[in-house]
Amino acid sequence: MATEKTVERGIYMTASGYKIKCTVNGIPFNTFVLGHDKLPLARSVLAKAKADMSQGLVPEKQVQANTGPSTRSLIHAYDECWRHQWSGVSTDYGKKLRQYWVCARGFFIDELKVTQVNKITSKHIDEYVEFLKSVKGNSASTVNNKLGLLSPILALAVRHGVMASAPAIKWEKKGEARLRYYTHSEEKELLELCDLIHFHDTDINTLLKDFMVVLFATGMRPWMEARNIQKSWVRQDSKGNTVLTVPKVFAKTNKERSIPITGDALEVIWRRSSGLEKGEQLFARLDYKWHCNRFWQEVVRPTMGWGPDEVWYGIRHTFATRLCELNVNLKTVQELMGHTNINQTAQYAKATDDAKANAIEALSGMTGQRDGGSVGFQMSSNDKERTEESFLKIRAV
Repeated sequence: MATEKTVERGIYMTASGYKIKCTVNGIPFNTFVLGHDKLPLARSVLAKAKADMSQGLVPEKQVQANTGPSTRSLIHAYDECWRHQWSGVSTDYGKKLRQYWVCARGFFIDELKVTQVNKITSKHIDEYVEFLKSVKGNSASTVNNKLGLLSPILALAVRHGVMASAPAIKWEKKGEARLRYYTHSEEKELLELCDLIHFHDTDINTLLKDFMVVLFATGMRPWMEARNIQKSWVRQDSKGNTVLTVPKVFAKTNKERSIPITGDALEVIWRRSSGLEKGEQLFARLDYKWHCNRFWQEVVRPTMGWGPDEVWYGIRHTFATRLCELNVNLKTVQELMGHTNINQTAQYAKATDDAKANAIEALSGMTGQRDGGSVGFQMSSNDKERTEESFLKIRAV
């Protein structure tokens, strides 16, 4: 929780508690209350400060250093995880964690009224999973991600002696990964469809198409990386080639990586970055919900006849699959994709339709030497006639 968030007028949430700031008759007041479960105290401190200053008194600084939240508080356990485990995560991953926390807090604290971390049971967690699936409609993968927030909170509570042991978490079984890739003709159709959706500003259509061109050419993660491309990311490598350097704060693995840019994507990058300041984003006006998601749901799926396996992330899969088709070293593919584990990259080294066709073509021209003679794979004319005759008999039955 790196930035302050306004909770109420004069009260701001920080990573470890509430900052209280107000000004009365030109006199500023600034103090701090430790702990996210101390909002009532923060309100009383603010009210007292305003009352004192309205009477011309200077209120005391009431920094609550020793009256923080109970160590058994679920909110305190979450704060401790931020302090000990999540402080170095990327900006976008941090946003995800906070979203998961809002969901968990709403269920355990607001619905079940379980405010103490040591009171959480396996039954509570099972109910949470059922809530995520039946009410929120979350997939198995999303459910596991949200449980992934809860697990370290419970583990930290055990390490600190707040609870003897953590309740068991039953993880959801995930289906096969959706490694759908798109053909070159499908890529062409997708780019053409960008002109068909109606936006109030037609420049968004061009922006959407440019965004897709960059995705196909770089394999970047759409929302965490490509959506945040800034002019400062555009650099030259040691050979003078243009590359996009993804800073570690935007990378899922928290590790910087560079991606070469060529072709149409290079034109997009130069055109979009022209006139921008160093820290400005190329696709700042592109909104996931109102532009990208609408486009996919309202135009792409109906037109292409696609289902749940065809998603935006398929463009990233396409990039990796094409590299594997070109026999690019798997370690290089791993570096370009930004994968931590090469086994994850190996999933993309699968046989595509083109690869299968090329293999059959190579097999058709294959010959072997036996007893000094050449044995071909060509079917003789007599064999061909007998085969056609048998096929006709089968069809006649």
